[in-house]
Amino acid sequence: MKSNSLRQALKAGGYDAVIDLQGAVRSAVVGRMAGCQRLIGEAEPRERAARWLFTERVETRGAHVIEQDVELALAVAGDDLKPAAPWLPVDPAAEAWADSVFPRNSKSSAVLINPGAGWGAKRWPVECYAEVAGGLLERGWRVLVNAGPGEEPLAEEIANATGGRAEAIVPRLAS
Repeated sequence: MKSNSLRQALKAGGYDAVIDLQGAVRSAVVGRMAGCQRLIGEAEPRERAARWLFTERVETRGAHVIEQDVELALAVAGDDLKPAAPWLPVDPAAEAWADSVFPRNSKSSAVLINPGAGWGAKRWPVECYAEVAGGLLERGWRVLVNAGPGEEPLAEEIANATGGRAEAIVPRLAS
């Protein structure tokens, strides 16, 4: 779709308000193309330049992006919206596994390191993860090295580099 066609299609929607949840210049430009009088975004968006395209800037205080998005929606809704806590399924086998890794009455704190990535260029070197893990272990933290599918050797290599003090774990989603 060419930009004129897109602009015409957006304007034909006759929107009363547009909320930019992305906080990017590109999404703010598309919001402007809708020809709406109200383009609402965060006062401190992900891409700072986007704020200059908003007609209304909302100061968000939520810790999570979902909470921040609800705060933006409040600017349109006018009601006190509260994010609903997500329902998570409970699986006895998964609970037993979690209890074996994190005993319920344990007082120790743990850090989870996730060395995997979508491709090699995004992956930090094993030695660097091992150094961070070692520093955390020296400070009394329990260090767990997460391994996704096919990443077990990577997690084991990091655990071995700490003399086995860091623990490689392979969590699985219950089916």
